[in-house]
Formats: sequence, structure tokens, C-alpha cells
Amino acid sequence: MKLLHTALKGQPKYQFFDRLSQEAYSNLPADVLTLFEGKGQTYRPYLVFDPLVVSPHFCQAIRKAAEAFWSLATSTAQIFQYLSEAEILEWGYPEDYIPQFLACNTPASEMRLDIAVNPIAFKNDRFQMDDFKVLEANSATPGFWAETFVFNTLIVEHFGYQCPNKQLGESHTQDFIQYLKQSFPAYRHGRDKVYFSFPYAEAHEDILSFDARMGYFQQFGGKAQFLYAEDLVIETDIAKDVTLKAPDGSPVQYLFLHYPNEWLIEEKGEIVSGNDLSSIPAARPWDYLQQLGLEQKLYRVPPIRSEIIQNKGFFAFLWEGIHSDRFDPETQQWIKALIPQTYCTYEEAKSYRLTQVWEKPIYGREGAGIILWENGEEVINTYDPDFDDDDWYRNMLAVFQENCPMPTHAYEDESVLLMFTVYLSSTGKATGIGCRAVPESRRVIDTRQGLWIPVAL
Repeated sequence: MKLLHTALKGQPKYQFFDRLSQEAYSNLPADVLTLFEGKGQTYRPYLVFDPLVVSPHFCQAIRKAAEAFWSLATSTAQIFQYLSEAEILEWGYPEDYIPQFLACNTPASEMRLDIAVNPIAFKNDRFQMDDFKVLEANSATPGFWAETFVFNTLIVEHFGYQCPNKQLGESHTQDFIQYLKQSFPAYRHGRDKVYFSFPYAEAHEDILSFDARMGYFQQFGGKAQFLYAEDLVIETDIAKDVTLKAPDGSPVQYLFLHYPNEWLIEEKGEIVSGNDLSSIPAARPWDYLQQLGLEQKLYRVPPIRSEIIQNKGFFAFLWEGIHSDRFDPETQQWIKALIPQTYCTYEEAKSYRLTQVWEKPIYGREGAGIILWENGEEVINTYDPDFDDDDWYRNMLAVFQENCPMPTHAYEDESVLLMFTVYLSSTGKATGIGCRAVPESRRVIDTRQGLWIPVAL
């Protein structure tokens, strides 16, 4: 596959990205062209530059499937309220989640769905609901704002195409505002500040995305401020309540925090306070945030309901419900149509005659730590010497999900596999459509090899 700097030999393309850096994102720590080219020869380029052209019919069909998944997932997620603590733990949810599982009724919010599309249906542009298989759901992934609602439109229209995502950032934001008002009755739009936050990891695309997201939110009258998670201050005092504050001392009550809960649970406790509390063991940040949430002093998005759906064990829970008749016949049909067969053990997957299955850590991210098994043999293994979180992933519970075929697309001198993404608003409305690609020979769409392709009509 040709690297982006080769594809950018044409002067108009270079001028376009140079203008984008100067006009749209002049405050970035890296120019947009550098971002898209990657961080050097050993790092993947970020973008397949030429747009992928799809039909309006395809966009309508995949959005319909995504919204059907939302209805299914949010309704079945409520079943967890009626499970015992032991049953919840059996499905791979940390013990630390239990208080929120039992007490939090805040509905799930935004999702990014990774979807495999039946390649024959994609070629013929004729779709049934079961031509779309949701591989996993990711809670409030930050990167989609820049990719889908900003860059996709700019790149597609630059080359004279129509963007399927144009103006959807506005409707997505309006749904988020509606969600805040309905989920947190005390919220006063335009008066209460919403803090947007994620951990600093030199993720330029995340910086771009939060910049775009806050811009949309402010466009509709919202008050917003960005803080890196490391800059949030937990203050505690023996004589006072625990409070969460911004560095300037302002209390933080509404927090959109993109910080995976399974990471946050592992964080060691550090208390920031004017008093000497060295004799008192420091609780984890998770403990304080959970306490504030349960006391309704902190309203955090995404809530625990979103985390229920994001855990890949949830998909195995749904398929177990088919075999145990946990769900009514209509729900079972929707599960079969939209979700690949997913099981907790390889032996169980084989018992249902699955010959190709992906082993996936239940909290795996960006395609890391997955293995393809075929007839009992390990075909693909994404673990390598450079994998920083090797032990964490290997010690994690995993599920085994059937392999789903994906469409291919000719790009330069390679054939690439296409995996589509659909973004759901806080009310379950399908908005932005994205696409990831990987050389067909590699088969693994992950952060090391996966490329973003703009989608055009």
C-alpha cells in the first residue's frame, strides 16, 4: 500500500491540507498533514486519502441496522439490574462496578459500532437486516468527531463529492443536549458548564475531536471547558465532603470523561488537598468518582449502562440468552440477525460448529490482543514484542466470536478489507458513517494497520 506522502505528490492535495492546518486547526501541536502522514516510517499513515464512494441506499440500510442494535442493546442491558452480584461478576464485569450497576438508572449514551457488511450484499447494493453484523460497541469513542463530522466533509467536498455525514454533527449535538436535560433534571443548559476530558497520550486526533465536539456544543449555547484527566483535582478534607474541581478551583459537576473505566479502576490513589492526610490511606480516583456519582454530586457521561454494552462479554450474554431461552422469541431473532455468534469459551464455540473464531479480550481496544483460530489452529496473533500491555490483555477474560466476512476494495495496488463504523447519538439516532481498511492479507483491523477512509456519496 502506498504511503500517504506518496499519494500527496499532487500540489493541490498538499495545498488543501496546508490550508486546513492554518485555517481550521491552527492551535494544534502538529499540523494536519503530519497527523495524516503518521509519525515516521515505522508508523502507519492515518488516512487512505481517496474517498470511498457508497450509495445513499447503503447509508440508509446500515443506519437502520445500527439503530436496531441500539434498541436491542439498551433494552437487554436493563436485565443486569435484576441479576445477582455473582451473576454480574460471571460476565466479566469488575466488582468495582457493582454499586453503580445496582443504583444507576442513567440510560446509555453514545456508541460507535464496528460493523461487518455482507460482501455480496455490498456489491449488489441490496440489503437485509442480517447483512450487517455488529462486531462490538465502543462507548463514546472520541476520535469520530474530527474524522466524521469535520474531516470527512472537508475532504469529500474538496474532491467534488457529496458527504453522507454533512450537518449530522449538529443533530448529534442536539441529541446530546436533550440527553443532558432528560437524564440530569438539574442541568441548566447555557448556565452549567460541561467539562470534556480524556487522558493525555499525544493523541492528536483526539485533541482534534474534542475541539470539534466542544465547538458544536458551544454553537448551540452550551458552556464547555476542556481538561486533561490528569488535571482534574479530587479534594478531600476530614471536615468536608469530597469534591471534584478544575485546576482553578471551580467545582466540576457535569463531566464527559473519555477514560476507560477498566483503566480508571487500576489508577493508584493520590489526594490533592491543602491538609496533611498522610496518615489516611489514599482511595483510588475511581472510589471518589463513584462516591460522588452515587451521591448525585457528579453527573458523568458515559454512564455505567454504556459500559455494560461495551464489554464484549455482553455479546456472549445475549447469545447465551438464546440457548437458555432467557429472551422472548422476537428478541432472539434480533440477536441472531445483528450479532455474530459469541461465546465465553473456545470449546463452546466449537460445539456450535464454528470453524473460524476471533478470540477477543472483553476490554480490548483498537484491535489489540486478538487471535484468529481456525479448526483449532492459531492463524493470526496480534501479540508482538512491542506490545506494551501484553500481560494485562493475556490475563483478561476473553470471548470467542465467529469470523464475519467483509467487503474488499481496490486501493492502489492492494486489495483492502472494509469495516464500517456507525455513530449513535445519545438518543440512539444513527448519525456519522465511517470506514476502516486494512490490506486483505493482514485481516486484522487494528491501530497499527487500520486506516481511515473518508466516505462519499
